[in-house]
Formats: sequence, C-alpha cells, structure tokens
Amino acid sequence: MARRVWPFGLPLLLAVGGCLPEDGALKTVSAGLQDSAPPAVVETQQVFHAVASEEAGKRVLQVGGQILISNSQLGVRPTFTTIGAPWEEIFHRGDKVVFITEGLVRECRTDGQLAAVLCHELGKMAAERQEMAAPPPDYGPPVEAPVGADRGGVFGPPDGTRAMELAVYEHKRRAAALAAATPPDPEALARAIFEKAGGAAADLDAVAPLLKAAEDHMTFEKQMAPPK
Repeated sequence: MARRVWPFGLPLLLAVGGCLPEDGALKTVSAGLQDSAPPAVVETQQVFHAVASEEAGKRVLQVGGQILISNSQLGVRPTFTTIGAPWEEIFHRGDKVVFITEGLVRECRTDGQLAAVLCHELGKMAAERQEMAAPPPDYGPPVEAPVGADRGGVFGPPDGTRAMELAVYEHKRRAAALAAATPPDPEALARAIFEKAGGAAADLDAVAPLLKAAEDHMTFEKQMAPPK
C-alpha cells in the first residue's frame, strides 16, 4: 500500500555521507535546508542507522525538519536520530536530540502519523524547557535601605524608589505563583506544535497505541542516560 505524503510546506535536500570507520555497516545521512529556508532552522541533522534503514532515516529527517520550520517560535532546534532497531521506542536528550527507532517509524503508516509521534516528544521537550525557565523561588520583598535622613510623606518615600521596588517584586511574585499553579502540559504543547505544522487530529488519535507501545521500551534510553 502506498504511503500518503503528509502536506508539509518546505522540502528538505537530503544527501548520503560515507561510512563510519568503526563499523562499515553504519552510515551517516545528513539533511540540509534549501537556501530559501530561514537561517534559524536546523542546518544539519544526522541519523546513524543500519544500511537497511536508510529510507526510514531520511523520512524522519524530512518530517522532523518540516515540523521545526513550521514552529519557529518553539525555541528548540533538536536533531533527529533514527536507530536501526525493530521495536518501538522514542526519547530525547535535553533539547538537543530526539531519538526514534526504525521499528516505530515503520509502524507510522503515513507521514502525518510520524509527525504526530515526533510532536509528542517535542511537546515533552518544550515542557521541560519551560519548567527550567520558571521564575526563581520567592524570598520576600527587597530589604528597604533608607538613604541619609530621607523621610517619607503621605505618598511614600520622597523619591519613589521603594514603591518601584515593591511593584517589581509583586509582579514577579504573581508570575511565579501563576507558573506554579499551571505547570506546562506536554500533551497540550504537542498538540499545538502538531497543529502549527498543519497536522490532522485523526493522526494524533491513530498513534496513541504506538506511543503506548513505545513507553514499554526504554532499552536505548537507559543505555544513553547520563550517569547519576
């Protein structure tokens, strides 16, 4: 059955590199964007995989690259790495790399489904980034430090400095309280990323069983986890 091509906006130019010296069965596939593409997008992406998975690797590069082009506001530009393994697995490292197995790529029957899977992981990545950027804890208002013999009147300090400090403090306090009350939702972020790229809601529903299967496999994620 022919695979339906997902209607993204800009194509990618794909070129196949040479073999890695330590293993002749591995290849590197690099993807560069056309000259007309915005300079902010990822310029190079690499996929390390067995020769038989070259088609899957190129497919991930194209779909993933087009998602990033459509989401210039995302603030992250990870590379996409396809691993030549038959089971379903997907994970990321920081905001730099998204790893996906060939088994999961091949289970995605359309490019729309593959995009939904990648957006799901990008949603997790974006949520983690937002949590790290949350305002610092509240340590109370700044200490008042009167200058010389200044005395306030009915309208507060004579130069208004203290009032300005308290206003800034209150603004930050409210922002921190709001962030704590509404932590980032990875699912909502994933859906927003997917919709921005022109995806259909039906594809998000279709990949739910694939994502569930991927959660049961953490082989490479555990192997590549940083030491504690």
